[in-house]
Amino acid sequence: MVAIRSMGLGFESIVGRLDSNGNACCIVSESLLRTLVETANERFKDNERRRGRFWNDLVEELRVRSSGTVKGKEKRAEDGGEWEDKDVRRERLRREGLERGKEKKTSENDDKEIVGR
Repeated sequence: MVAIRSMGLGFESIVGRLDSNGNACCIVSESLLRTLVETANERFKDNERRRGRFWNDLVEELRVRSSGTVKGKEKRAEDGGEWEDKDVRRERLRREGLERGKEKKTSENDDKEIVGR
C-alpha cells in the first residue's frame, strides 16, 4: 500500500451559511457563484492531468525496473557503467574484496621481506 500526498490545486470558498432557523442561505451573487464553479472545474481538470502524468511516470518506472531498460536504451549505473542487478553486484563486490585482501597480504609479505633484510 502506498499513500501519496500532494499540494494539489485545492480550492475553498464560503458561499453560504445557515440562518437562525437552520435554513441554508447563499451569501454570494449568482455571477460570483458561476465564477467559483468555473474556477473549481479548472482545478479539477488540472488535478486530473497531474494525476494522469503521475500515473504514467509510475507505470514507466515500474516497467524500467522490471526490464532493466529505459525507453529502449540499456539501463546504466550511476557512474555510467553497465547496470547490474543486486545479486550480480553483490557477487562482484565480494570477488573484488577477496582480490584486494590477497593483494594486501602480498604487499604486507613483501614489506616484511624488505624490513627483514
